[in-house]
Amino acid sequence: MVALRNFTLLFLVFGPIWFMYPVGYLSGRFRTARYVFICIALAIAALVGLGFYLGADKVPWIIVGVFVTCFVGIGLAAVVVGVRVHWQHSVTGFMVRLALVAGVVGFAFVQLEPGPEPDELWLAMALVSFIALVFGFFPATGGSRGSGDDDDSGWSSSSSSSSSDSSSSSSSSSDSSSSGGSSSGGGASGSW
Repeated sequence: MVALRNFTLLFLVFGPIWFMYPVGYLSGRFRTARYVFICIALAIAALVGLGFYLGADKVPWIIVGVFVTCFVGIGLAAVVVGVRVHWQHSVTGFMVRLALVAGVVGFAFVQLEPGPEPDELWLAMALVSFIALVFGFFPATGGSRGSGDDDDSGWSSSSSSSSSDSSSSSSSSSDSSSSGGSSSGGGASGSW
């Protein structure tokens, strides 16, 4: 009875239910959620195992290493996808981006003057190169300007509806031409 009066103890006893129910529900409903939760559980188990194997004092450095590895992996994946997208979109644009990235990396190399032995300057060079690659080859193409009807999709839908209206009432074509009709662009009709 004392345990039921202490809200903190009650929350600690039944707390995992509030976490595990959504995990179980989402895992049962969606395959992607199941894979995400499995990966999270494996990562936690690996961190606990490494903590026992290497010692608890090295666990924070392991976590930092995991986060840095994930960040660099996501950045490199974005660079690889961006290189492919920009190459397929425009070879000239790709070459301009490549020249800009090479210019930024070359400028950093000249300014930092890293020595032949690995030290802090090489870490700064790697960071500058990584940031230049991510910003230079991010996989966004800036939309599809100048590709025809993609820019004015609202007009194309109204033109198809007005052309179907005018074709369905072909017997009253003389009436629609006297009241405005439909333009050759397909945008306006006299019944608006």
